[in-house]
Amino acid sequence: MTKFVLSVIAFSIAAILAIYFIGSKNTKENTTSIESPVGTYELSSEKMDLGEMTVDVKKTANFTFKNTSSEKMNLSKFETSCNCTMTEVKINGDTSPMFNMPAHMSSAEKAWNRDLAPGETAEINVTYEPALMPVYGPIERYSTFKINNFKEIRLTVAATVK
Repeated sequence: MTKFVLSVIAFSIAAILAIYFIGSKNTKENTTSIESPVGTYELSSEKMDLGEMTVDVKKTANFTFKNTSSEKMNLSKFETSCNCTMTEVKINGDTSPMFNMPAHMSSAEKAWNRDLAPGETAEINVTYEPALMPVYGPIERYSTFKINNFKEIRLTVAATVK
């Protein structure tokens, strides 16, 4: 009976450690190549952790999106999940307006879109500013956009607000 209990404890500890190390993998350094109905692309990450921050600080996560297909891709319909989160896109020196929740954007901002030629990269900067809607503790906010008005991409930022 004692061997059985020790085996169960050892297995449980090993499982917890495996879950911890797999879950804590740093996604900032992994670029994922994705094949979809709209073509192939590389995305630097789908989620970035901004770490701990105070409510009066703002932080930005920098995502990259590269068109690896042989056809152009149109990026459009940028929006965020919260008024405290803004997104800006840079393509070939062209900078977008600052995107936010649809209710807080003009019709021109909502209509903004750009083509990304094969091989080109878009820099997508998602900024979280907790002072605009103060919350404390762990948070996740996201920014979305569409490729060719079809496939939606969600970029998530996480943080712990102190």
